Amino acid sequence: MNPVALPVLYCCAICGNLVEKVHDGGGGLICCNVPMSAAGPAPAGADDIHAMELRPGDSGLVLTVGGGGHPATQRHYLRWAALYRPDLRLVARLLLGPGVSGSFAFPVNLKGPVLSIVHCSAHGLFYTIHEL
Repeated sequence: MNPVALPVLYCCAICGNLVEKVHDGGGGLICCNVPMSAAGPAPAGADDIHAMELRPGDSGLVLTVGGGGHPATQRHYLRWAALYRPDLRLVARLLLGPGVSGSFAFPVNLKGPVLSIVHCSAHGLFYTIHEL
């Protein structure tokens, strides 16, 4: 997965809706009567609360964010996490929320390169590429 291909995501500046464009038909996206802007994920740093580790577990693949210590409060939490193949085919998405710890299992088994993306309510989108 080099160079990194990332899903095309758009965010509404008014209400915060987040949309993934799976096919570009040439038109723009509008929400709250305002054009939506692209919201590309940033690489997750190895030493921050968004650093991600993906490993095999008993019930699939376990994604750990921030060493399992990502905040899970009403104001700062992970909204969702997703796994993609190198061709950007979505494999699985988990809807998370306040109270959900920074470690969770996807009920899938994969080998090779996998792209993980998380959406933090306070800091936005982050990604990591894993080799399984």
